[in-house]
Amino acid sequence: MKKNSKSKKKHNKKNTIRNILGIYKRDINSIIKNKVALAVIIGLCIVPSLYAWVNIYAAWDPYSNTGNIPVAVVNDDDGTVLNGEQINAGKNIVKELKNNDNIDWRFLEKEDAEEGLESGEYYAIIEIPENFTEGLVTLLSMDPEKPSIVYKSNEKLNAIANKITSAAESTLTTQIKETFVGTVNKTSIEILNDLGYNIEKNKSEILQIKTTLDEAKGDIERIKGNIDEANVNSSSFEEYLKDLQNNLPLISSSVSSLKEVAESSRIITFSTQNTLNSIVTTLNNDMSNIKTLDSNVSDKLTNIKTLVNSTNIDKDAIVATIDEIEKTNESISAKIDANIKFLEAINNIKPGSTTTLINKLNNIKNSLIPSSELENLKNIINSDSSNKEVINNNIEKLIQISNTVSNNILDSSNNLYNTVIPVINSTSNNLSGTLDKVESLLSNIEGIVPKLDALSTFAIDTSSATKSKTSELSSKIGSFQVELDKLVDKASVLTEDNINSLLDLMNKNPDVISSILSSPIEVQEEEIYNSTIFGVGLTPFYTSIAIWVGILLACAILNLKSEKTFAEEHNVTPIQEHFGKMLLILTIGVIQALIVSLGDIIILGIKPENFMLFIGTALLVAVTFTMVIYGLVSVFGNIGKAIAVIMMVFAIAGTGGLYPVETNPHIFAVLKPLWPFTYAINMYREAIAGPYWDSVIYNFKLMSIFIIVFLCLSIFKKPMRVVSEGMSEKFEETGL
Repeated sequence: MKKNSKSKKKHNKKNTIRNILGIYKRDINSIIKNKVALAVIIGLCIVPSLYAWVNIYAAWDPYSNTGNIPVAVVNDDDGTVLNGEQINAGKNIVKELKNNDNIDWRFLEKEDAEEGLESGEYYAIIEIPENFTEGLVTLLSMDPEKPSIVYKSNEKLNAIANKITSAAESTLTTQIKETFVGTVNKTSIEILNDLGYNIEKNKSEILQIKTTLDEAKGDIERIKGNIDEANVNSSSFEEYLKDLQNNLPLISSSVSSLKEVAESSRIITFSTQNTLNSIVTTLNNDMSNIKTLDSNVSDKLTNIKTLVNSTNIDKDAIVATIDEIEKTNESISAKIDANIKFLEAINNIKPGSTTTLINKLNNIKNSLIPSSELENLKNIINSDSSNKEVINNNIEKLIQISNTVSNNILDSSNNLYNTVIPVINSTSNNLSGTLDKVESLLSNIEGIVPKLDALSTFAIDTSSATKSKTSELSSKIGSFQVELDKLVDKASVLTEDNINSLLDLMNKNPDVISSILSSPIEVQEEEIYNSTIFGVGLTPFYTSIAIWVGILLACAILNLKSEKTFAEEHNVTPIQEHFGKMLLILTIGVIQALIVSLGDIIILGIKPENFMLFIGTALLVAVTFTMVIYGLVSVFGNIGKAIAVIMMVFAIAGTGGLYPVETNPHIFAVLKPLWPFTYAINMYREAIAGPYWDSVIYNFKLMSIFIIVFLCLSIFKKPMRVVSEGMSEKFEETGL
């Protein structure tokens, strides 16, 4: 009995496979024998590809054609006068734009530009107002006003064009800012150069101020002593007060001179601090570059050793690598020379602060691999009698030299960060702090001098009054003496060495410093994957959508029921019918996927980094989409078609194919993992730009899950058949 049961199951299994293959074979024969059916199938295989190719080609490289986008420019700038010279920033902007081909700039009057914007002739207007230059110039005053450029766009013409023109406007604004900042800084530094010249010219007078303060201190001490003696002799006290009033203009004049020097020093200090900060940045960057270059030398020596120990010695490659080491050593030496110049300048300001680092850098330079050693190694390699042992011994010798250089570089780097940079920062901070204290004292003394003058006048007029008044005056003179002592202490920084240090910093090159201050950061762009062309980036999305559309069309156009006579003769079950028709749809889907994917390469010129992965992705996507769409349509009928269309609609916005899904409403990010498009697009991206295999494996697993899940959907074919056929009959009764 059990034997008969097993035999019957085996027979049913063979019959099932025979019926499935029979349905598939009959459909293929029908297509081949019927020219109309064959033409429809061919069209069905090709037409979906056109959707992908047309859309990809249309969006291939739109940003290279932005020069065709017309943007009107209106220059109403009246200009202004600066330092006796007429300037007009608007004209300079127009001159620059005429040499700019990124946008189709049209230079028009305001009325013509606005009319063209409203009519749609121009996408946007950039208007430079009449007070633009005047506004820029106020940035140099104590009451600056931010100048503005008016940007107007016709939003109804094209959303993307508005973004492009807006970006052009932002770029223009940035360029204006950098140019202005550079010009202002250059002018300021040139003024500092002139001021430095004047300070150097009048250095003796500046130093005389300190001497005058010392003399004033002595005068005040004598004045106070005389006032005390006035308690004994009021007559002599009156005469002395007159002498005091004669000396007050000298003190007032000295204070005024000091204030002028302090004000000038404020500009000098600001420039000095910026220069010191720039030096710190340069030293940091150069030390990092020296480390990198030295590391390259070590790597190249190791590479030479590997080449020497290989079976076939490539002498040309080894000699070329030795030449590269020589060039690298020259680069290290050049950077060391440049840094030593900076450090010597700092050493002149603060003697002994950078001597150690200078010696260490010279030690690095002297310990670099000599050119003679490298030439000797090349001669040994090129020699016919050379052997690996001799070459390896020479290479080991050079590696030891390189290791010594590396240790010296590390030692120098530690000295830079632990000693030199703190000294530079301390010098910068001391300049500002000292100047603040001097200005505060000068303001206090300036207020005391008028009081002292008034007090002296009062004392002269009332010299015949009681001697008790002289005690009060003596007390006030004592307070002034305290303030003057503080000023004398602060003025002690006005030494010849400090003034010479400031003069050295003020005489920097204006072009170099202004260039750094206007644009202190240079961004270096590096591509990770080779997919910079916009159309290449869209290929995964449109290719996936085309395959989905093609399979959906096949399920909608073709009859998914087996031929009635065949079904009756072979007792075809719903499951057999499901898988028999699925083979036809799968065949068409694979052909569609291969056509569109190979067309991407042959017709559009897409160059996938991994061709086999690209073709494998096409086949996997075809199988996955067939399982999903056919499973839905076969089991649920017209409802399944609707579900497939809805999935495609959500995929357009919610899979990150066109825009990052993070920029869309949150619901799309939540639903993104549910769509097979997400993983199909990711697979194509990996194949085109270069695979990250962890991502490839992850997406492959997810697509395999879709295949398994929708294969299992076939178990609902039989119970859902009555429902789907009933709904189809009801729909057919409508005559639509």
